[in-house]
Amino acid sequence: MRAKSLDESQTEQIARKATEIVQSSSGGFIRSGILIEKIYRSLPKFKDYSLWKAIDYAVDKGFFECVKYKGYQIAKHGKETIIAAEASRLYPLPRKDDGKESYYYPFVANWFLKSGNCMVEVKKGGKWGMPDISIVRSLSSDLLDEIELITVEVKRDWMNLSSVTQAYGYSKLAHRCYLAADTLNELRKFREHAERVGIGLLHIDPSNPSNIEELLSPPRSEPSRASLYEHLDRVFGLVTCCFCGIWFQGVWRNRKEGIEGTKMIIRRRAIPETSEIYLSVCPGCENLTRLIKPEDIDEWR
Repeated sequence: MRAKSLDESQTEQIARKATEIVQSSSGGFIRSGILIEKIYRSLPKFKDYSLWKAIDYAVDKGFFECVKYKGYQIAKHGKETIIAAEASRLYPLPRKDDGKESYYYPFVANWFLKSGNCMVEVKKGGKWGMPDISIVRSLSSDLLDEIELITVEVKRDWMNLSSVTQAYGYSKLAHRCYLAADTLNELRKFREHAERVGIGLLHIDPSNPSNIEELLSPPRSEPSRASLYEHLDRVFGLVTCCFCGIWFQGVWRNRKEGIEGTKMIIRRRAIPETSEIYLSVCPGCENLTRLIKPEDIDEWR
């Protein structure tokens, strides 16, 4: 089957993703085949598309350079390139201050995004029990695809001991937790308690919210695996492949638009009278599902 062609907006989207991958790769260099594979893993909806148009576009724009017969590397003027690539994925800043806590969300989100190698989502609306900001960061090596979840609870104009406790409550699902506030004196006052429970502290400059300072770095802890996986799925759409263990973004089936959903393998649990479990399969391992009975295969829907 002939590969589909990318339109202009798709080309720019793929180029941005390719730039992120090259910049986050070890030593700033990545082989051509691995770059293509990682793009497909990150954006599985493009698995039927040819990506070379987008990669050539990124090279022409100077986002990264082609090393002939080898792969791609960060351009020699890499500092400017990184700034340009960052700008394309930062949250837009609000034009006016509405006086609400959520005014600070995009500033904190961008503080993490500028560090690179991460995805960020902010809470939309008044969803109870959800962190204000969720960050997922790659800790991948050449042998293991591991990620780290970070949560941030934001407070404006005030904070107290219960704020520290609220931020710590997300340690059930996250590896690291932060409390961010614009009240420097209170942050300093509760620093010792924050250090005891194991959360980090961020100070937001109320006169310039883009100016954020880390007062205390949080130690890494191990959350509940079930809570971690549920949050990553609900907020980022990230799931693990049951065959290779890679993290990827699942795709919901849409019959109206002819979109195939992420393949799921149905398996019964060991404990009687419990619901079946659905195991995700990444695009790279989909061919392996041919070895499984059709009645044991489903799609995200």
